Amino acid sequence: MKRQQILLNYCLGRVGKTTMMVQVISSLLKFVPPRHILYFSFDELTRVSKRGT
Repeated sequence: MKRQQILLNYCLGRVGKTTMMVQVISSLLKFVPPRHILYFSFDELTRVSKRGT
């Protein structure tokens, strides 16, 4: 079984998190296939309420 990792990057806003992730992904792409990299941004996250509430 190959080793898998999840990197969670959270802290205050406007401190360069996205810039850092773009740099990390650019470095990873040199030796990791793109289909093995997932980047998801929660910048536009909105609240979703449960049904009936």
